[in-house]
Amino acid sequence: MDSLDIANTDLLTRTHTCLNNPIYSVYFTPWKLYFDESKTDVAFGVGIVLEDPLGIRHCYPFQLDSQCINNRAEYEALIIGLEMLVELGVQSMEILGDSMLVLKQIAGEYKCLNPSLVVY
Repeated sequence: MDSLDIANTDLLTRTHTCLNNPIYSVYFTPWKLYFDESKTDVAFGVGIVLEDPLGIRHCYPFQLDSQCINNRAEYEALIIGLEMLVELGVQSMEILGDSMLVLKQIAGEYKCLNPSLVVY
């Protein structure tokens, strides 16, 4: 880890003893990704909130080019947020959203039955 990673990570260090030898473990507080879709009379968009390990929230609105609605827009929001985290080099994250369908599908608990959503 470089100094930037350490500065952006909330660390909790614990010492355990095993066979009279100390074992050190480090726990990282993950980033949080909140995503949601939005719609007005004239535009479709998504909102992304990235919360860093220190609890600071960074909010980003995006307007979608195509008319993605409902679950497609939720998937677009999730993908944009994940791309942002990848760009930042984040490897540990918690994903939160209000679309149970999308969250259960990415967790592997639901199968995708809609052919138009299979690409996501």
